[in-house]
Amino acid sequence: MKLPSSFAGACSRFWSWLISPSLLFASVMVSFPAFLFQKKLLILAVEAFVFFLLALSRRGKLRLLPSILMIAGITFFALFSPHGQVLARWGKFSVTSGALEAGLTRGLTLAGMVFLSQLAVSPQLHLPGKLGGFVVDMFSLLDKLTQQRLVLRKEKKFVGMTALMSTLDEHLYQVYWNEGQNHEVQDKVQSTKFQQVEGKITVQGIVAASVFPGILYFLLFV
Repeated sequence: MKLPSSFAGACSRFWSWLISPSLLFASVMVSFPAFLFQKKLLILAVEAFVFFLLALSRRGKLRLLPSILMIAGITFFALFSPHGQVLARWGKFSVTSGALEAGLTRGLTLAGMVFLSQLAVSPQLHLPGKLGGFVVDMFSLLDKLTQQRLVLRKEKKFVGMTALMSTLDEHLYQVYWNEGQNHEVQDKVQSTKFQQVEGKITVQGIVAASVFPGILYFLLFV
């Protein structure tokens, strides 16, 4: 999903004005436990959808289909462990409320974590020290792995396990190699371009960084 260029530009300027990348990263990290321990399915779904909208507005472009497929796949396999009230039955296969809720909860939790990571990480993010650099690199690599399309080459009529593992290995190597090649150049450009923005801690940034996790923790205990 991609926002119109004019609207994406306006959203980017708004985020730059609202909060610095490092402060947003810290706010998202503090918010993670409140989302992970959320047990109410409806609230979890709304939070994941809001995370998607926030990440989309900040980045301008986001892939939604992989997350939808992930939620659907996790939910489908959860149905093979039936428990709770039977909602539907096809032969020996039954859809139960407990299994459906458990599958949706797991799928939405993982999807929400992906959206939160995409919201927190950006090229403008710089954290101090070796540990900060390692954390940024880890989230950046994870983001690239989820954003780049995985293409399976079908040498035969079907994709075997060997071909699948080979494709995954090639995908991981390509992302890592490209990241290593571009890392030094990107660091120089980004540190020059965003040094002043990164150092600013504004009133609206502090408010936004406090309100975001505050709402999530409030919803966790309501």
